[in-house]
Amino acid sequence: MLRNFVKIITNMESGSYRHRVFNIYFHVLECLLKHLGDIDKAVGENKYDCYKIVEDCYDGTMRIFGETKLEDNEYRLINDLLERIQGSLIHRYNEDKELLTTYENIKEYTIGKFDPNIDYLELITNEFNLLGKGISQSCYETHRTIKYKQAQRCAYLELIAASETKVSSISNRAKELYKINLNLGTADFDFLRYINLPFYFFHEYMSHIHSAKFNRHVNSNSISAFEDGWLLFTEEKKYEKYIKNRPYLRAHGCYREKYLRKHFQLANKNINRKHEDAYNLAESFFEKVGIEIFFEITFLIASHDFNSITNFTILQVDFLYWVRVWNESYYKDDLDENIYKELFMDALKSDNPITDFIEVMKMN
Repeated sequence: MLRNFVKIITNMESGSYRHRVFNIYFHVLECLLKHLGDIDKAVGENKYDCYKIVEDCYDGTMRIFGETKLEDNEYRLINDLLERIQGSLIHRYNEDKELLTTYENIKEYTIGKFDPNIDYLELITNEFNLLGKGISQSCYETHRTIKYKQAQRCAYLELIAASETKVSSISNRAKELYKINLNLGTADFDFLRYINLPFYFFHEYMSHIHSAKFNRHVNSNSISAFEDGWLLFTEEKKYEKYIKNRPYLRAHGCYREKYLRKHFQLANKNINRKHEDAYNLAESFFEKVGIEIFFEITFLIASHDFNSITNFTILQVDFLYWVRVWNESYYKDDLDENIYKELFMDALKSDNPITDFIEVMKMN
């Protein structure tokens, strides 16, 4: 399953304290995900919910735990972490006996399933990486009638001990070299970041690795608006749909959707203005033309090189420009929605779908 995937570990050697801590984190949080529904059921109609409990007791405890270097064996480390979480629960929710009993069962399950010989950090990260890659491949293959070879690209994964947790990628299409960096920081790593890792990997593959050649040297800000704004909205919609259609993810799909929305709420506070504008433009266009037309034109644009079509200087930049023009006319001229949907569908079925699609937008 992993033969097409190459992993590099730098600055987090196997057996180091940082590696051991994250190895335990990944196991503990995977067990939490499996039992999040039990916590939800235990709290019932209380004024707090499972998300508040996870934030207070798991996230807060892990941040302190990760910054406190405790040289010990793995069993003592995981017991120490779980007992600290339990202590936080007792301190905050002492009167909720059902919740405390539920946590005791989760704690026993987590310890019982723990094997110090398994590298959970590597195992689960590989699984999440392949999941993100697979969703991206599925998206491009579903919406391209001609086989899209670029969707078969693979990436190196580099795990890096860092001050903050984030996922980024480096793409060199000329040399066919692709790498995803997973920075792991103990100060900010939490359940939200953990549960959203498949989405973060999906974004890197779909926007930056499996996508066509975008010319950042000409206009990097405008290109990134398409990659990290327009495509980000697309990825959110695709990921939500994927969760609902896969039994493995659907089992705790409502929690994945909730944490994905929480991610966007937090990300929007620090989002690049150009990215935000492109994200909002995509959302507006999606609402007007519908899911089928939106996905078809998006993946056509994403899978064409910036200079692959005559009369377009930078295809992705020009596309956003004409969507914005059409969107403004839509509000000013009270355009007939159904007529434009028919024209867009006809354009997508033509021999020159991108050119014809943009010509329809230029009609105003």
